Amino acid sequence: DVYIFAGAKENIIVVPRESVIRTGTSERVILAKGEGRFEPREVVTGIESGEWIEIQSGLNEGENVVISGQFLIDSEASTKASFTRMTRLPSHEAGIDKTTMNKEIKAIGVVKKVFEGEQKLRILHEPIKALGWPQMEMDFEVTKDYYVDKFNLQPGEHITFTLKKVGDNYEISSIKKMDH
Repeated sequence: DVYIFAGAKENIIVVPRESVIRTGTSERVILAKGEGRFEPREVVTGIESGEWIEIQSGLNEGENVVISGQFLIDSEASTKASFTRMTRLPSHEAGIDKTTMNKEIKAIGVVKKVFEGEQKLRILHEPIKALGWPQMEMDFEVTKDYYVDKFNLQPGEHITFTLKKVGDNYEISSIKKMDH
């Protein structure tokens, strides 16, 4: 099947072809947030024309995307997040304050995915100093007595949440939507 679009499209967002990272299961760009900060963002692409790709969703007009080196930034962030999750360092080596290990820890983030029918969320969270974690996207279980469905959370919503240590993992023990 071949689709031919005869007319020009108007009021669309386009990015340079080299700014899109394709993983086989998703497409994303790296946003330049300023002051040396970056954020990965999943996008849905549309028509490709020359060196430009239409962004159908996931990006807003005026947001700055990284064009050169974005694959390295994405790879570095994924590697750091993976090593942080895989490595079980003693608390003094990981920069964790031992007094916070059994306390609830407050965090801020953006909901990236709500796992339907599960007590699980994917959150892009800000750095969590109490745990020595950098900003990263992670899946979190939600404690069994705190139901995800009652909040009607949607991807893109900003939340504050509390983590509680359960075994070797941290689970979400409370969630609150943020007004912005």
